[in-house]
Formats: sequence, C-alpha cells, structure tokens
Amino acid sequence: MFRALGSVVSRHWPIVMAVWLFGLAAGWLFAPSWQAVTKPGETSFLPADSPSLRASELFREAFPLDYSPSSVVLICYRDQAALEEADKDFIKNHVVKRLNELALQDGSPINTIRSFADKGVGALLVSPDRQATLVVVALNIPFQDPRNVVFMGKIDKLLAQLGSDQDLPSGLQMAVAGVPRRDVIWIARRQPALGLSRDGPSSLSLSCF
Repeated sequence: MFRALGSVVSRHWPIVMAVWLFGLAAGWLFAPSWQAVTKPGETSFLPADSPSLRASELFREAFPLDYSPSSVVLICYRDQAALEEADKDFIKNHVVKRLNELALQDGSPINTIRSFADKGVGALLVSPDRQATLVVVALNIPFQDPRNVVFMGKIDKLLAQLGSDQDLPSGLQMAVAGVPRRDVIWIARRQPALGLSRDGPSSLSLSCF
C-alpha cells in the first residue's frame, strides 16, 4: 500500500503539491475564527447544570462584588526599607484612584479593587516586614478571555504613567502579577489577529519602576 502511494506521489508530485497548496489556501481563507469555535475559561465547556458552573453562578448571584474568576495584582514595594507615609499616600491617591477611573470605563472587566486602606482585608495586603503591599484588582471575566489582552494593555499604560508621575516617591517600585499576566500570552499566541507578538505585551514580562 505504502509502496504504491509513494510511487504515485513520486510520479505525480506536481499535482500532489498543487492539491496541498489549494487545501492550505482554502483553509486559510474559509476556516472559522478562533473565537467562533472556542469558549474562554477553564469550565465553560461543561454542561450548564454541572456542579462547578452551578456553584459559580450561585456565588455570583449571592456575592456579586466578591465574584472574581481572575485578578491582577499590583505590587508596590521598597527594597531595603519599610513603606513610608508618602508611599501610602501615593498608592491611595494615585494608584487606586486611577484604577477606579479605569473601572468606570465602559466594558471594564474590573469588579472590585482592594488595597491596604480597606477595612478588614486591607491588613492582609501588607507584608510582615512592611516593605510591600498589594493592590488586588478583581476581574469579572475568566483569565483566558480575549478581553484580558486589551485590559492588560491598559494596565501596562497605567503603570508607565504612574512610573513617570512627578509625585512618585523616590525608591517606591511597582510590578504587576496575577493570572492574566500568564495567560494573555497564551491568548496572543493563538490569536495573531490581535496584533500581539508571540511573547505577549511587554508589560507582562517586565516590572515597571
């Protein structure tokens, strides 16, 4: 069988090559988009009545402000000293304020923003040595949602603006982490039409100081 197939291919290879090229061109032109044949999220493929999706829906209905399929975390820190009052003022009056403005934009995936200034949970967002604190941005979309690519681009721009702010205290440093940081690269590699490099947005692999 394979001998006969090889013989046909060797004799008529121009025709075989043309068929393959035609098939490749047809697939390129008429294949459905990635979004049309896939669903974002780790559990979206499960039946609607599955325990995981049902529990997630009940949680969202009962605690809408606490529902967060994914999150972005901004780390504000000093290398060799505890955070100063000027650092905390900058975080409250610039970082959190700008994030709140971002949350008010149409289509923003931000659900809640938590920082050290929040009662109760705020104390858990400060490191024991007082050298670092977290600003947690809870999102209402799954981490593999393509909208996270656009949103992380906005976070990238925001960090760049904060890094050049005249009110930024000397020595205060900032970095970004969180689930979308890793998985925006996953999305970018599978959706070239978004115009991203295969390494993902630069802000996802660099700290912004």
